Amino acid sequence: MTCARVRSQLSSYLDGDLGSSVARVVGAHLEGCPACARHLQSLRAALEMLADLPTLSPTEGIAARVF
Repeated sequence: MTCARVRSQLSSYLDGDLGSSVARVVGAHLEGCPACARHLQSLRAALEMLADLPTLSPTEGIAARVF
């Protein structure tokens, strides 16, 4: 699997949304490719930072227009 293909699958890989055979191929690629492994680590770090952000609620005016 190419680096571009692996990187396009990383979000699904982290979420556990890949089939087992594809997940194994992605995992094997990550073990042998330091560049993609760093990309995965960067994605994990970004997701951790996003998880720390407070949840915002829309104002009543915006909520009424959207919902």
